[in-house]
Amino acid sequence: FWPDGRFYDGTPPQGLAAFDPAFVQDLGDMSWGNYRVDGDTLALSYASGETSELTVTGAGLVRGEATLYPVQPLPDGTKVNGSLSSFFYSGFTPGAGLEGGVSAANYTVFNPDGTWSHEHSGGASASFVDGTGTATGGFASGSTDKDVGTYKVKDGLLIRTSNDGSDPLTALIFKSGNDIMIGTELLASGAQK
Repeated sequence: FWPDGRFYDGTPPQGLAAFDPAFVQDLGDMSWGNYRVDGDTLALSYASGETSELTVTGAGLVRGEATLYPVQPLPDGTKVNGSLSSFFYSGFTPGAGLEGGVSAANYTVFNPDGTWSHEHSGGASASFVDGTGTATGGFASGSTDKDVGTYKVKDGLLIRTSNDGSDPLTALIFKSGNDIMIGTELLASGAQK
């Protein structure tokens, strides 16, 4: 939410800098609009013509079953020291003639010197099972990808630039209580510098 009555639903492409409607319109982005407070109701009017309402309750806003609370964006130039990690596993459906599953893991490290590294690994393994439950063979495969680059914090965004020249990746970075969040992920051992 900006003081001029505009809002963006999600991660604004230009971060928390002054909102530029022409810029997002040129992208074909309709995730923004104007807001109005009327008593305990916050009315949203999207650029697409859709409308939505949130209820104002103390320091928060309620939308359906979710309550939104204010957070503190990190200042421009902030350096962080920590990591993000995630793991996913899904087993094959029993009775499909296979036993096993697929997995994926991501690990990203942010260093206080403004560099980052990312490692992604994935794999799949399965045993072929006959009608009696006896394994008759199987397979396993996996891969690992690595990437490195630099990051900066500007206008409430963490902007990661890869050394491979690909487009930068952006995510909101903010404090929620004593925790630092990057997008929807908690920065582990994240010390603000």
